[in-house]
Amino acid sequence: GTLTLSGKGDMPEFNWLYEPPWKGLKSNIKTVVVKEGVTSISDEAFKEANLTTLTLPVGLRRIGNSAFTSCGNLTAVKFQTGLIEIGDNAFSSCSKLTTVTLPAGLKEIGDKAFNACKALTSINFPTGVSRIGNDAFSSCSKLTTIMLPAGLKKLGGGSFAYCWELTSVSIPADVDTVGDCPFISTKLVSVSVEKGNTNYVSINGVLLDRSKKSLIQYPAGSSNKVYVLPPEVTRIGYCAFYGAHNLVSVTLPTGLKEIGGWSFMYCGMPSITIPSMVEKLGNAPFSLCKNLSQIIVESGNTHYTSVDGVLFNKAKTFLIQYPNGNKRSTYDVPSGVTTIGYSAFWGNSALMSITLPAKLTTIENSAFEDCSGLKSIIVKSKNPPAVDGSSFNGIKLSEVTLYIPKGSRAAYATAPVWKEFKQIVESTVANIVLPEARIYTTKGRLCLSLPHTVLTQVYNLSGGLVHTFRASAGDNSVPLAAGVYIIRAGEYTQKIIVN
Repeated sequence: GTLTLSGKGDMPEFNWLYEPPWKGLKSNIKTVVVKEGVTSISDEAFKEANLTTLTLPVGLRRIGNSAFTSCGNLTAVKFQTGLIEIGDNAFSSCSKLTTVTLPAGLKEIGDKAFNACKALTSINFPTGVSRIGNDAFSSCSKLTTIMLPAGLKKLGGGSFAYCWELTSVSIPADVDTVGDCPFISTKLVSVSVEKGNTNYVSINGVLLDRSKKSLIQYPAGSSNKVYVLPPEVTRIGYCAFYGAHNLVSVTLPTGLKEIGGWSFMYCGMPSITIPSMVEKLGNAPFSLCKNLSQIIVESGNTHYTSVDGVLFNKAKTFLIQYPNGNKRSTYDVPSGVTTIGYSAFWGNSALMSITLPAKLTTIENSAFEDCSGLKSIIVKSKNPPAVDGSSFNGIKLSEVTLYIPKGSRAAYATAPVWKEFKQIVESTVANIVLPEARIYTTKGRLCLSLPHTVLTQVYNLSGGLVHTFRASAGDNSVPLAAGVYIIRAGEYTQKIIVN
């Protein structure tokens, strides 16, 4: 049916005590016609309604927060002159909305105003829009081009994030504020800045503030494999290099002081060196970098250090990041560590067994998320460490063996998260059995992770013995020429291919 709204002035604000009179009819409303004279639409007025058509009047000044959010069948909206503000989440998750033409005179587009409008292919901005809010058009996955308007002052963080098909953008001359990660997960090969902008600059397609001290956005679609940051840079913004898969080498400047959270997430480099002056790291700056095998901290850094390629605070009480590309099957967290940080091991599929020290008290959220190869966890503390509910997301805890000190079963069996483990074994460290062998190849080398020392024999497909050696418990690596081989390591046998 059709709902017609008429009257003079602002629509009343609704809440749980004073609900819109059409609330129970939302599923039946197909068309909404707002007559001239109405000057605002209140917050959540048509949230999750089934409407397909919306007619707005001349003189409507404000559309409230979440006014039309999740109207999944709405395909088009025609805005009229007089509109000044579109509120937060006003049209978010309107998944069939294809085109948006915004009216002259519009000043503000709120946070997440058109977030997740997945069918949206184009937006026409009028001159004079002064603010585009945080995540305003994020996850508009079919949006290919945008022309930001003259007069724009503030571009919110994440404003066009996850617009997968976006290929070009230019920052207008009047912009004085750009939030972090405005264009992550796009196909941008460069970010340009219009002449006359006194606050921002583009250098080789990379967006920085005018002083070049803050790097805001590296275009993830760039084909460049090597990038050297300008020497003036002291801060790398949140998600600045997010998704730059092609990057295999990044050189950070000596004067760098801050690396924002998730700044290099999903990048392609095999190693990264943190300069000596860095004093602040955000959450999981190098998470899900599949090729990253080591994180190096320059000597002289007074805030951070690395041990065997793993990143810690200087006191080695906080484990910040375990490289996603580290192929070791076992890892003993150092004895002094009290906290395993946010997403520290996230996505490492090679890790089969981890030993947690007696001093460990806290495991932060997503610390071991999607560590799909994990088969055993050895905890040396009799008191269960505090664990966030998401710490082991993506792992079937019923298939992981939890080894704990003798006499602590009752504590672990009732502790949050730990009680989800179905295989709990009380044991001393000495009689804990490591997981089964792992045999694989990488970069022309045969790699073996073994629970104990074994005689290892390498045969070609004709049955000829190519190589024999004793592989020790833990990780082993030997070079092999390209070819197909049969490996016999003690009781383990496996065919491998060396490229």
